[in-house]
Amino acid sequence: MRAVNLLPKELQTRKSIREEDPAVVVGSALGVVVMIALGLAFYVEHNAASKQQARLNTARLQLAQLSTKQHHEKPKHTKPPVPITPIVPPPSVTRQRGCRPSRRISRSALPGTACCARSRSSCPTT
Repeated sequence: MRAVNLLPKELQTRKSIREEDPAVVVGSALGVVVMIALGLAFYVEHNAASKQQARLNTARLQLAQLSTKQHHEKPKHTKPPVPITPIVPPPSVTRQRGCRPSRRISRSALPGTACCARSRSSCPTT
């Protein structure tokens, strides 16, 4: 049997890159450049992250070794820390002030008790 090409004659010929639309060629080239740049950036950052991870693992190992050494050592007898006295002593309470008597006394107040106008609560008699 003989092979037969069923495509029309204008589609049978291949177009060269020079006959292609320039916008398509430039866009394709830029897409390839961007993909290469992204791949290269990923590779560089992945290597940097791997190095930092290795440094972190080394530091964690050293910390674990130091902490196991400290647990196995005998505790040294040290002096207790000297208590630090403050320069200014804390204020002391001299007396507790009650509410000032107000001219306005609420109606809900019982006879013989004064109420604060602002808080409307009973005040202790002083």
